[in-house]
Amino acid sequence: MKWFLIIIVALTLSLTGCQSNDTENPPTGGDNTPTTGELTDETEEIKLTLEELAAYNGKDGMPAYVAHDNIIYDVSDIPEWENGTHNGQFAGTDLTGVIEKAPHGVKNLELATIVGVIVE
Repeated sequence: MKWFLIIIVALTLSLTGCQSNDTENPPTGGDNTPTTGELTDETEEIKLTLEELAAYNGKDGMPAYVAHDNIIYDVSDIPEWENGTHNGQFAGTDLTGVIEKAPHGVKNLELATIVGVIVE
């Protein structure tokens, strides 16, 4: 069910044609609080290439973002991702194929805020 929801969200986002690509001001909900788990109508989606994602490494004041299956998650507020690293993995990278091998799998991504999608 979770994968189905992620796929639906990704498809919906690609069809809505959101224009925001603001890499200096990470998106928040309508009341300036981060959204968690899924994008809503109030969420300003960002679209990043993998090269642009690399800037969101959790260092020098940048938020810590990771990607999985073309969805971008903000892991900045997850204590295990302090300083942009977690168990040998680095923020600013695509964890597709890697996180599935972690003991917790992808379920911990539910703790992160979805902030956008990866584009080519």
